[in-house]
Amino acid sequence: MNCINRKAFEFCNILTWHKAGYTGKGVKIAHLEGNFDTALPFFDGKVLDPFNTSVAGLLNVHQQKTCDIIHQVAPDATIYTLPTSYPAKPGMIESMEFCIKEGIQLASMSLGGSTIDEVVKEEIKAYQNGVFLLKSAGNEGSRGLNELTKMEHWFSVGACHLTKDKPVRASYSSYGPELDIMALSNLYVHDAKTPGRIFTQEGTSFSSPFAAGMLALFYQWFMEAYGRFPFISEAKEFIYDNCLDLEILGFDNYTGYGLFILPPEIPEPEKADISDKEVKNSMRIELHINSNVIKVNGVQKSIDTAPFIKDNRTFVPIRFIAEEMGLKVTPVYQGGKTVSVIIEG
Repeated sequence: MNCINRKAFEFCNILTWHKAGYTGKGVKIAHLEGNFDTALPFFDGKVLDPFNTSVAGLLNVHQQKTCDIIHQVAPDATIYTLPTSYPAKPGMIESMEFCIKEGIQLASMSLGGSTIDEVVKEEIKAYQNGVFLLKSAGNEGSRGLNELTKMEHWFSVGACHLTKDKPVRASYSSYGPELDIMALSNLYVHDAKTPGRIFTQEGTSFSSPFAAGMLALFYQWFMEAYGRFPFISEAKEFIYDNCLDLEILGFDNYTGYGLFILPPEIPEPEKADISDKEVKNSMRIELHINSNVIKVNGVQKSIDTAPFIKDNRTFVPIRFIAEEMGLKVTPVYQGGKTVSVIIEG
């Protein structure tokens, strides 16, 4: 495949991973923007349309160009273009149900979305079933991220441009305490109207699919190294470990944890943070919002305090989780009341 974003790919070490055989093979990505021509030749037959929203001859629309970015970065991943409308059907609810049923690993959304409870409930359910949800941070600068992107189950991605071969935060990129990471934008896409022509597009709409594509390469590597796809928490750890600080050391409201790039050398499985032994002995605790029923390694149990969401933040019963993990929990009392707990491994 001809690389039309060579500078960006080289900076993020994407070409190194491609040359090593990591192209997103075996990974399923939901592209949460429908209604474009999925049969265009530069998609190489990798974009599927399960809800039949494809419109032949609808060319150079936003959703086509964002999908183009995913396919460029992860050319062998299977991409499903899915609708996001509500209440019209099929829409976001049906798309989240499809992601769960189909075993989608990654989902990227650049535009749209709804904070209606019924829709958010399905998004959280997909997230709980292992669908890593990425969302563009928005192009509102200091006005901040929109309400949907602020929600904890969405992973927000801001935009950087390469300026004289150095990454610089785009002035339009929305920022705030809910911002997670940055990814490159101002990227080349294919002109569907004039074969062979390319042109640039900027905005966080293109940084989110760029990040999703890079994650697909990591997911393929992880599957081949450990025989399973990573948990979302493991994928996030990989991202944070491979972020370049752009402005303030560590996390900041303007650039999150920094610019996500792939490591310059392919990790060796035996040297990775997650060993085979750790995978075999890993514990999976499933909690559901406002439910007193949980599962620990598939075994159903009851808890007296249900997880809940307040101010877009998720609260969980940390004492129960710590005890299930075999940690020692010591309450600290003051005036006959528990004021804190000490957790020791």
